[in-house]
Amino acid sequence: MSIDAKLDKIVDTLGQQAVTLERLTVTVEDHVRRSNLHEEEIKNTNKKIEPLERHVWMVKGGFKLATLLGIIAAIAEGLAVWLKH
Repeated sequence: MSIDAKLDKIVDTLGQQAVTLERLTVTVEDHVRRSNLHEEEIKNTNKKIEPLERHVWMVKGGFKLATLLGIIAAIAEGLAVWLKH
């Protein structure tokens, strides 16, 4: 394969990458536009993202439950050791 053929192949590849990059740029710009519209709608209506807030509430509750179970387990272990002696 000659150098000219290799260079032509590289140029073709770069051309394809440029087309792909342009498509992705348009897609990202559209996504940003829609995200900004959605954020403005949330701001203007004082709406909250309920599924996200529910998830945060559940995770916080899970941490509190895990902490409570840990405290109960530590107390039970302490009583078991204390009663053994």
